[in-house]
Amino acid sequence: MFCKWFFSGANDNFLAGLATQIEAKKGLINDPLCSAAHQNAYDVGVRLSRTGQVENQNDAKILTYAMDFKKQVYEVILSKINF
Repeated sequence: MFCKWFFSGANDNFLAGLATQIEAKKGLINDPLCSAAHQNAYDVGVRLSRTGQVENQNDAKILTYAMDFKKQVYEVILSKINF
């Protein structure tokens, strides 16, 4: 799961924390096989939060994955709130 790393890089503590909890429940915390991918997702989050620019296709894939996660989180939250 790259979301934790992307949102950490983007300084979104809420979504990074939530993604961390999901990773823990799935037993994916600190998977050494994914460390390079995690670093890349973190770097993309930093870069996008700084520049707002998608630099390449890989960045776009990571951003799409992260935004899909974010959308799912907000849909669940809003489905549980009655205003």
